[in-house]
Amino acid sequence: MNRYKAILFYVCLTLTHNLYANEKTIYDCTIDNIYTMGTGKSSDEEVGQLRVTMTGNTVEINSNVEVVESGNLRLLVNTDIEIVAINPTMQFSYAVHSNEFSFTTGNGHSEFKSGEGHVGNQMRVSGFCKLNSEENTAND
Repeated sequence: MNRYKAILFYVCLTLTHNLYANEKTIYDCTIDNIYTMGTGKSSDEEVGQLRVTMTGNTVEINSNVEVVESGNLRLLVNTDIEIVAINPTMQFSYAVHSNEFSFTTGNGHSEFKSGEGHVGNQMRVSGFCKLNSEENTAND
């Protein structure tokens, strides 16, 4: 009897996982600040938008700003408190309650040259996101 319960439990978990695997959540984010590490320059004005699309364990970031990269990241954390996604050169974090996000790109190899300072392609983008209630879909 316990064996059948274990099998039934496993089947229920598998079916539940598949129900939510194709659920899509979309956030529209306003970029308030772009900090370029190599130049040490910062832009403190609304400079563009990010669209963050979460499907299963994939987070797709699309930017309408030329200097900010777009990319696909792997979801690490998805709780009521925060969302964190990474790939080898990018990291996205979102604080659910404050709606603040941070997106870094160009992570990896960089240098520090005497007389020039930090040399690299790292950028830190930050701002606020809101849930796009019109385009979010659940599995039908």
